[in-house]
Amino acid sequence: MVTVLPTVLYKLLCVLVADELEKFAKEFEDLVDDEGKFIGDLEIYRNRHIELCKLVESLDRVVSFITSSSFLSHITLLCIILYNVIYHKLNTEFTSLQLFWIFSIIIHMLTIGYHGGNIYVWAHHPIKSMLSLSLVYDGVDNDKLLQINMFMNKLTGTTIGVSAMGMFVVDPSALVTMFGVMITYFIILLQFRIGHKDFNCKCPLP
Repeated sequence: MVTVLPTVLYKLLCVLVADELEKFAKEFEDLVDDEGKFIGDLEIYRNRHIELCKLVESLDRVVSFITSSSFLSHITLLCIILYNVIYHKLNTEFTSLQLFWIFSIIIHMLTIGYHGGNIYVWAHHPIKSMLSLSLVYDGVDNDKLLQINMFMNKLTGTTIGVSAMGMFVVDPSALVTMFGVMITYFIILLQFRIGHKDFNCKCPLP
């Protein structure tokens, strides 16, 4: 229950914010025609995106501790479980319990990573439409170029999303990195276990 309630709160808030970002991204994408012309006032949409980024920052202040504590505690617990699985004798009850915990941890981390990653993806999604804009049609003046430049700087110069106490932003690459580290840890433990099992010291006693 202690773990479930913060996760439900995290998921609910992230879904609400990601939904707003998705609506904005799709609306913005529809305003760019096949010739690369933007149909509308770019400055209005740039300011709307800034307001959504402020909403993400407010969300981050609420869920940042949940994110960091979840990843830290579950990665630590997963390391301990993997160690127990490799270095202790297995029986049906022990194996079932360990598999249950491993499955629960993976599901929880995927939940945190998926919903946090959704915010990152949709917050940066307008960059695809911005890159398709044409700068040679009539109506593109210095003010318009300045707006495009400022919008692009916001999309590419900063990482928009929820973070783990400012240590890193939750995005798909961060989740892949974590699971890659855990797989590496498991392989190293397994290699040490195999080496320990096959090692027979025949050194003379002093």
